[in-house]
Amino acid sequence: MRNKIISSGGSGVTASPTAPGDHETFRIWKMAGTGLLTIGTGDTVALATLDFGNPRYVVAEDGGGGPVNANRTSVDAWEQFIITFE
Repeated sequence: MRNKIISSGGSGVTASPTAPGDHETFRIWKMAGTGLLTIGTGDTVALATLDFGNPRYVVAEDGGGGPVNANRTSVDAWEQFIITFE
């Protein structure tokens, strides 16, 4: 999926837009890991839409075995991701 932008337009997450917009911008919340100001490999994060009054969090349904959506109102285990930089 080269040159595609992740989008949360609606409740599903897709990789079809070719330029970022409101639905393709997420706030990254550091949930756990080392250091206070940086995010590094092995840290746990959550991704939230930028709707400050009603943010939705990205979820990997079925613990990662199902679709990816952006429809959760809070962060639990399936809404957390471990960052890996290569």
